[in-house]
Amino acid sequence: MKQIVKNSSSFSLVVLIILASCILVRLPHFLSNDFFFDGDEGIVGIMAQDFLLGKGIPIYFYGQNYGFSTLEVFSTAFFIKLFGSGIWALRLGGLLLFSVGLTFIWKTLNETKTSKVISISVLILLITAPTWILWGGMVRGGYVTAFMCFGIMFYITQVKEANWKWVIISSVIGVCAYEAQPLIFIPLLPFIISWMQIQKISLKSLAVFLGIAIFISLILHYFGANDEVWSAPKSILFDFSQFQNLKVQSEGIIYGYSNFFFFTMNVPIAIWWYVLLIVSLIIIVAFIVYFTLKTTTRNKRVVLLMTLCLMLSVFLISSVSLYSPRYWLGFFTGILFLFCFAVIHSDSRNSRRVVIGIAILYCIGLVASRDMKRDWYFVDQNEMKMISELYEEVNSRNIKAVFVADPVLQWKWNYLYGRSIPGTFFSEKERTNEFRDLAFETLEKTPQATAIIGLYGNYVGLDESEPFKAKVNQIAVKYYIVDEIDKALIEETVLRLK
Repeated sequence: MKQIVKNSSSFSLVVLIILASCILVRLPHFLSNDFFFDGDEGIVGIMAQDFLLGKGIPIYFYGQNYGFSTLEVFSTAFFIKLFGSGIWALRLGGLLLFSVGLTFIWKTLNETKTSKVISISVLILLITAPTWILWGGMVRGGYVTAFMCFGIMFYITQVKEANWKWVIISSVIGVCAYEAQPLIFIPLLPFIISWMQIQKISLKSLAVFLGIAIFISLILHYFGANDEVWSAPKSILFDFSQFQNLKVQSEGIIYGYSNFFFFTMNVPIAIWWYVLLIVSLIIIVAFIVYFTLKTTTRNKRVVLLMTLCLMLSVFLISSVSLYSPRYWLGFFTGILFLFCFAVIHSDSRNSRRVVIGIAILYCIGLVASRDMKRDWYFVDQNEMKMISELYEEVNSRNIKAVFVADPVLQWKWNYLYGRSIPGTFFSEKERTNEFRDLAFETLEKTPQATAIIGLYGNYVGLDESEPFKAKVNQIAVKYYIVDEIDKALIEETVLRLK
């Protein structure tokens, strides 16, 4: 028992040290005007608030039956209790799970007798990896959960024997990774398959592994399925348009690798950092190729399996027509973990300089993180201060509900202020209808206590109404408010945007 307590204390201390390091290296972004969160993060924040209010345990991201989010909800709820509903609860909620995943990688390096210099360099490399420099601190419905599960499974497959205990644990962690984000789960398969081959796992154990995974997946969907589905997966396999889709998605490779994107939009990358990103990728791939040529047949199989899995990832990415660089996160996560695998199984003399070199390149890139965006509407002002000023203006006018002329802004608003002043877009269904119903109820009973808010210049057609245009008041550079609104205008807009 004492040993368990000692090990738990040691593990927790490492998590805290890594968490502090993750915060430290992200300070250039955290201290910038662009330190903000997106609408999907706001949804997880709302899910955490609902959990704290005793409304049950959310399983999947609101409005869909995929994107296992429970762990992100718990983590965010913990920090909401500490710091309140704000951006830090979201960022720390994500970084805590990210740090747990990194801690298991650190344990893997230590228990495989990797040299301290290389172990520390790999840890620094992963803490600063551009693919996760922003998304490592984002709770967006499964991504950071999948990364944490990847880290745990990497530890199991590299260190543990395939006895009943670890077969069961790996099955649970594996299905959580799959339910959280399949595109991040796919690159995990080579390590699982290789582990089972090396350990010569029996058919009985394999049946238990698959049986538990399927059972847990069914239980999650049975108890966690959302009644209202706002967003269903949209993809088409085995279609001639996949070639065109892949051409479109390939334009986002470096943007996905670097986190310089916002939903379907690329964020400009400084040319020096763009060049270093390409250089880092070339070095990593070259090292993996060199490792493959020199290593054992068993390790060659892992590289081959990973190559096939990455090809499968590309195939699945090509099934989506909507451009979004985030689809490449799983692809580059696979490359990062394969790189770690190659480092562990390489001669330390060959890997030390490569690992240190990549870590240095990634650390240099932290300077560029100041320019990352979490909104498509760029102004050179502090994002959190501007939305706070908007709330103060709305509150000062004794407004009880707002209609938000931007579908993503509404989720940010409702996470921060929706419990006191609910907001909704002009839609008949939302990811969560709680705020929508409250807003329309206020409109019905006291229309004079409602207002329209949005991003200045973005009016979703409302500006066709002359009375609306005459009442637009710009707030804090980025936003606007229109009060004393016409109830009929709201109803017409809902029908028009249906």
